[in-house]
This record gives sequence, structure tokens and C-alpha cells, in this order.
Amino acid sequence: MKKIILLVFFPLSVFSQIDTCNVEFIYNVNSESRQVSFTQKNQEVVIESFLWDFGDGVTSTTQAPTHVYEQTGSFVVCLTVMTSNGCIGNFCDTIIIESLPQIIYNLSGTVVTNLSELPFGYALLIKQNYYEYIYTEVVPVIDGDYHFYNIDPGLYLVQVIPVFNVSGLYFPFYLPTYSGNTINWQQATPVQVYSNNTIENIHLASYNGIITGNRSIRGKISYTSNAEYEENIFNTNWMSQIQAPNPDRNACNISVLLYNFEGICIKSAQTDSAGLFCFENLPYGKYFISPEKAGQISQGVQVNIETTSDSLDFYYFTFDSHGFVGIGEKESITKTISLYPNPAEKTIYISEKTGKPFSLYSYQGEIIGSYSQGTETIDVSQIPSGLYFIRWQSGERSVFVKQ
Repeated sequence: MKKIILLVFFPLSVFSQIDTCNVEFIYNVNSESRQVSFTQKNQEVVIESFLWDFGDGVTSTTQAPTHVYEQTGSFVVCLTVMTSNGCIGNFCDTIIIESLPQIIYNLSGTVVTNLSELPFGYALLIKQNYYEYIYTEVVPVIDGDYHFYNIDPGLYLVQVIPVFNVSGLYFPFYLPTYSGNTINWQQATPVQVYSNNTIENIHLASYNGIITGNRSIRGKISYTSNAEYEENIFNTNWMSQIQAPNPDRNACNISVLLYNFEGICIKSAQTDSAGLFCFENLPYGKYFISPEKAGQISQGVQVNIETTSDSLDFYYFTFDSHGFVGIGEKESITKTISLYPNPAEKTIYISEKTGKPFSLYSYQGEIIGSYSQGTETIDVSQIPSGLYFIRWQSGERSVFVKQ
């Protein structure tokens, strides 16, 4: 009997699956964020589908996924692939997510003038989040040094407000300065806080000319309910760290910059607890005043101090969701009302009745007394010597008269 031997030949691709379906992945762990990035290692085969199982109940079908683990521990990660020739392969590996010691982020620096370290002032920390700027903390600057402890990592601006208790004629004038040594937030340099101790030194901007004259520019800033005004920062007395009620929404502790006609910033002032600011000892001429707060657009006001005018220049600013908007007024009431004697020791007499209630304020913006309409005299016998203002209220506007 004949024996017939049949030889069966299989396609080569069936046997080659063992070689072409070799799957493996590599990964990189960011221990701080617990984020793991995965990459399929064998790039020579054509893979039509991926299935990742990260070992914590989460899966993915992307080619090179990233995954954030919510918890620490040991996780078995498996990758299953199907190649273009129908091969199905699987590879697993163990990933360990460890807990790291908490990193404490600090930001500090030295503030210098043209000649030495700043004796005293305040440093404000401003968190930058895309186009949003949030004031988070204020600390004193003592002998040039400031420190912010235990802050979140991220981008920040630092603004330094110098404080000089100097009276009389002096120069240079040192100005509020941001990180990057500029007076405007648009040109400030963000500080990247991503290490344990970040250093940001600041050189205060200054105007080195001498300014002398007998004119003044005064004003007031109020804020609305929708303004980006951090009440916990700005309604606080920075020296005592006590937050005061502010029912009238006076914008306190806001920097105001004074520019000359050439566009050079020559002076600065801070609004007080009543939202008031003042520039004194100015010569006649043209000026521009503009409030300054990071993230806010300021529509300043041009000021023209004329030699022929004897009325007081007073400027109102409203701080709302669009920034600062200013309105300037010449207060004609100072021409028609006089106070005598001036200076006074016991009683002040008012030359004309205004028909409006008024209040007496100290130069620091503290209210001394309130008076009803028609009042003709003010008893000042128990008031300490000093410079004071009287405010007549007229609707939403106020008139200030220097006494």
C-alpha cells in the first residue's frame, strides 16, 4: 500500500506574531505631582489599539498617556496592544508612588535705595494667575529685608511701598516699586517661586530732582462692590495689623503716582483710612495723577495748577470692575466760605451758612467731629494742635477746605 505524505505550509505571518507582538513600556514619575507619563517602548511594530490599566481603577486608550495618582502606594500597570497583523500582546509593571516630605516655599529679598538699604516700608505679595492679580499678604520691610513664609508655589509680583517720615525740603523721592525695579505693574517682572527659598532683591525707583512750591493737589478714591479690592489687605492698618470697618468703601492704602508734564513720575502718595491722598509743596504747572494697583487699568487725570486760580484742586477716583476712573473739580466753595481765626485756639467761625452738614478731619483722615447743617461755629479747644480739613457733603461729592 502506498503511503501519501501531505506537507502543509502555513503563511509566514502566523509564525512571526511571536516576534512582532513584543510589547513593553517605559515610564517617568514626577514624585511631587504624582503624575506618571507612559511611553510604549517597541516602536517598530504597527499598533492599532492600546489599552492601559493604571492599577487604580482608571484606564486609557491613548498611545502615550499621563496619569495622576490620587494616593501613594504600589500599583500594577498593564498595557494591552493589538498589532496590524492581529497579534495581541500584554505587558505589566509595578509602579511605586511615594509620599514626599512637604516642601515649604519662602520668598525674601533686600530692598535698596540709591545709597543704602531701605530703613522701613512694606512689601506686598501679589499672586499672578494668568491675567488675574491677587494681593495675598503684606509684611514690613525692616533694614532692607522682607520675608514671605510658607507660601504656595507659583508666579508672584512683589511691590514695595517705602515709608519715610521726613518733613520739609528733601530729595530724592523714592517711589513704590515692583519686582523688576519698575513703578508700573505692566512692566513688572514675575517672580517664579518653585524652590524652598527664592530671593528677589528690589532697587527702588526714584526721582532725584528738587520740588518746591506752595500749591497742593488732593483727592479721594472710593471703590464699588464689584472692584477687585482685597479688603483683608487694604482695609487693614499695616502697622497694627488691625482691620477696620469701612462702610463708605474708602479705598485705603492705594498708591497714587504724580507725573510731571514730561511724563516722569516725581512723587507718590498712599491713600489713608478715608481714601484721601495729598501732594504738597508743588510749583505751578501741569501734572498727571494716576492710582496704581497690579492688574488694574488707571484712567488718570490731568492737573493744571494755574497761577490765577485761588481755588483748591480736588480729584475723585472711582475704583470699579474696569479699574480707576478719575474726575477733577475746582471747588468754588473755597472762594465763598472763609474760616476764622485761622489758626484757631478755641473757636472757629464759619463766614457763611452752606445748608449742608460737614465733618472735621485730621490730616491723617481720622474724623474728629460731625456737625449738622447751619452750624456757624466749631469748638476746637479740646483738639490737639495740627493741620485739619473740613468736609462739606454734597450728594456723592465732598468739598475739602484746608484749615
